Amino acid sequence: MLTRREDNGFVVNGEVLFPSPGFLSFIGSPRPYIGTDVAFVDDGATTVNVAYAGLNWQVHWTERFYTSASLGGSVNNADLSNGSPNHWGVGCNTLFHVGASAGVDVTERVSVEAYTNHFSNANQCFSNGGLESSGLRAGLKF
Repeated sequence: MLTRREDNGFVVNGEVLFPSPGFLSFIGSPRPYIGTDVAFVDDGATTVNVAYAGLNWQVHWTERFYTSASLGGSVNNADLSNGSPNHWGVGCNTLFHVGASAGVDVTERVSVEAYTNHFSNANQCFSNGGLESSGLRAGLKF
C-alpha cells in the first residue's frame, strides 16, 4: 500500500550497516542495520520521524554494482490521537520496515546508491496509511 497523501518537503535518511555475525550464516549472512528518516515538511503538516532496525541482504552483481533488500521494524513519533487532515494516519507507533537499494562502489570505501524505504503496519492497526521515502545516499565504509 502506498501513502495516500503527499506533502512538500524532504527527508534526511541515515543508516548504519554492521558486519554480519556468524550465527546468521544459515539465512544468507544478512547484516544488521539501524537507521532513521527525519522529515522536514513546509506546508504546515505535522512531521513523522522514524527510527528503524533489522537485517539487510546485499548481493554484488559485479565488482562494483550491488543491490540490497532490508526487512525489520520501526518506531515513529506520529500523534495517533490527532484527527486533523494533517495527521498521517499510520495507525501505530510501531511499524514494519522494508527497504531496497541499488548502488555502485565508487572506490573501496565510498559508494553511491538509490534507495527506497516503506513503513507499514500491514493492516494490524485501524489505519494503515504507510510512510515511504526514496532518494540517493552516499556510503562510507570504515
